[in-house]
Amino acid sequence: MNKSKLTLRYHDLYIEGIAIGLMIISFSVPFCLLILCGYVYWQRKTMRWQLFAVIVVLLLSRYFLFSSHQQITYINDSVKVVDIDRYETSSRLTIRYKTHRYHVYVYDDEIQLGDIIYVNGDIDTYEKVTIPNGFNANSYYLSQNVIGKINVKSLSFVRHEFSIFSLRERLMDHTKTIHQSFVNSFIFGKDQLEDELSDPFREANLLFLCQTTGLHAYVLVLLIKKIMFYFDFGENTQQSVIISIYGLLCYLNGFAIGVTRLLFSQIFNVINKRFRLRLTPLDRIFIIGFIMIIISFQWVYSIGFLMTNIILLTLELARDRYQSYQGYVKRIVMSFLIVLACLPFTGLVNPLIMICLPLLIIYVTGIVYPLSFVAFFTTRLDDLMGLLLNGLTRIVDIINSTHLTYYLPSLDQWQILLYYTLFIYLLFAYKRYQLLIRLTLISALFGFKLVTNRYMNDASVYFLDVGQGDTTYIETRSCQVMIDSFSGSTDFLKHQGINQLDILFLTHSDSDHTKEASQIVHQIGADRIVINPYDDGYEDYPTQVIKAKPDQYLSCGNLSFHILGQHHPYDEANLNSLVIQVTIEEDVYLFTGDIHKEVEQDLIAYYGHDLKSDILKIAHHGSTTSTSSTFIEYVQPSYAIIFAGRHNRFDFPHQETINSLLYHHIITYRTDQLGTIIITYKNMQRLWEATLPISTEF
Repeated sequence: MNKSKLTLRYHDLYIEGIAIGLMIISFSVPFCLLILCGYVYWQRKTMRWQLFAVIVVLLLSRYFLFSSHQQITYINDSVKVVDIDRYETSSRLTIRYKTHRYHVYVYDDEIQLGDIIYVNGDIDTYEKVTIPNGFNANSYYLSQNVIGKINVKSLSFVRHEFSIFSLRERLMDHTKTIHQSFVNSFIFGKDQLEDELSDPFREANLLFLCQTTGLHAYVLVLLIKKIMFYFDFGENTQQSVIISIYGLLCYLNGFAIGVTRLLFSQIFNVINKRFRLRLTPLDRIFIIGFIMIIISFQWVYSIGFLMTNIILLTLELARDRYQSYQGYVKRIVMSFLIVLACLPFTGLVNPLIMICLPLLIIYVTGIVYPLSFVAFFTTRLDDLMGLLLNGLTRIVDIINSTHLTYYLPSLDQWQILLYYTLFIYLLFAYKRYQLLIRLTLISALFGFKLVTNRYMNDASVYFLDVGQGDTTYIETRSCQVMIDSFSGSTDFLKHQGINQLDILFLTHSDSDHTKEASQIVHQIGADRIVINPYDDGYEDYPTQVIKAKPDQYLSCGNLSFHILGQHHPYDEANLNSLVIQVTIEEDVYLFTGDIHKEVEQDLIAYYGHDLKSDILKIAHHGSTTSTSSTFIEYVQPSYAIIFAGRHNRFDFPHQETINSLLYHHIITYRTDQLGTIIITYKNMQRLWEATLPISTEF
């Protein structure tokens, strides 16, 4: 009886809505078209084809209109500054040219919001994923209607014009509280949370739930609604006030997805009630989502937009499941459903966070967020605000200290679609044994991914494209090691489903080799950290720290790492870099940190032809300070790897180094050209892969 009642409630526009949703996903995942075709065939008798055709035409027209302007490669025209992000030494301008936006990086603090400037320069698109399952800058900025960044040749001020966001900019600049980063993040939707605040928010998924879904704004309006109900405001007055508040919050948040959706939902709820449309909540979810895409097509590229819709659909489809519970248990069930709905994107499981999430949400949205509006105008509440924020940090730190957080491996696109098929199947489980079986199927999907990551190959070596820095990850069936840790290292390990490293080597203390070491230790964990003994610039790490000695061997599963240097201290951190040699399958790797030629000469004196290696990690990003011809002749590598950031200010790698490698007939791979470089071993065969299809010609 319950099953038929549940099924009958979902009718009408949701049928076309699901088809449109699959069509939108297929813009990014082409093989989803097959699923769309199967769904349309299944619903062919209930589908309203005229309505569906009109929606498809509107959607495709909007898509081609949005895509048509992405072919521009050069700007030589006057543009308007519509947003400014200021940093310590520079500013990032968001300029509008025709119907799209572009980023311009400048060192001029005099440019203001609304200024008309004349720009001459080439347009570069932001990169897609350059680290497996890593950050997709291209999609992220497309979701903000930012098509690319301009390499400026010349820039000049023309005149000042009015900007709708000028008032918002002035308000942000005049925030009085010392907790400005928090206030600006929540009230104005600026991602400015300082590291000590952003980490606990991120670990508890609070950043996403609040900023992306607009949950903080929803709770604030809910409190205001209760106050109006208490004072017996009329229904029309309540609706007008709520819409006005949502409109104001939209403006303050720069029309962010979450708050904008809340505004649209409120307006549409009024229309639905006034005109007696009798549309179900499920219908309204799809209609509002479609309207938002037609207005701002760039939201198609937003993970936040997709996840918000998934959460809303989950809570609606499972309404009968959690409505049968009462009080805090009901909120825990809802929290569990939200975590499951977001799992393919967050990849984070912590039972304690699931239990505490409702309390954390109430704490942040019901107490801290409303208080931040008061703190915006006065500094009298700074102490209280600081106490509340410190309390939040301490709560999440306590949760994390239980070591119950588990990172799941990222799923492939087809696996994500399979996951949500199983997830919907789970939502319609009506008996406990059905629930357990379907949860087991979902767990098996992640288990399959974890096993294939670890055991499909005999060994894998990842030279991560971390920009102007070094990070190498080595994985065998019995060993997980990282050598250095620059930007993106922690997220890579999480997406791989790594919950503990065996060894973290830090060749020297420079930030381009250790930036995320502390983050890895606290969030992932490492059994041992190996550092060089002559460098005092390292942080203090709460785990076993080994100061490596020359000729020391460190075992890890089936691997043995030979520490070749240094035999005595040098004046610079670069020169003191650990030099590590390891044999993986049949290949010998030599990792050289940032050593210079004088260190290379010392290594030759100590080891001579024992330096012979098949694959050489070129020292110091290909600088002329390293990689002497004599050193190459002793190492005799067949392949060389160079870590370098694209368009880096040092112009690494230097042409002299490249010419030397060419002269010695060494095949060279560069992260600035190929993205992440992956070497896998299976059945005694070596396979090279890269994440960017960029030419390797020098």
